[in-house]
Amino acid sequence: MSVLPDGQGIALLESLAAIDPGPLFVISLLPYLAFLRWAGRSGRMPPLALRGFQFTLVFVAVTIVAAVVAEQRFGQQLADVDALHGGAESLLTIGNLMILLGFSGVGKAAKPTTAQASTPMNKS
Repeated sequence: MSVLPDGQGIALLESLAAIDPGPLFVISLLPYLAFLRWAGRSGRMPPLALRGFQFTLVFVAVTIVAAVVAEQRFGQQLADVDALHGGAESLLTIGNLMILLGFSGVGKAAKPTTAQASTPMNKS
């Protein structure tokens, strides 16, 4: 059972396809920038994870430039130019790895457990 009468669903999709996604992309950056500001000010985000989230903006910037180069130089979409697409996506992978390592605690000094902290050290 269709919610829309026949033909209206296709017309709706066609009208949505005609919308330029550029302004929506810019608007979508605003909540992400607000998140980065909150994360930086809260002091609760592991520093490497915060850098990873910030590095995601580098991925976005490089992807935009790569998309323009793919269109202007090769006459194709970014997804069709493997070298540019792979290079841009590798930056996303680096950012994600930074986030993962930051939240996993890599680079932090190991904290002694309560059992280790309460046992006296052997003096020889």
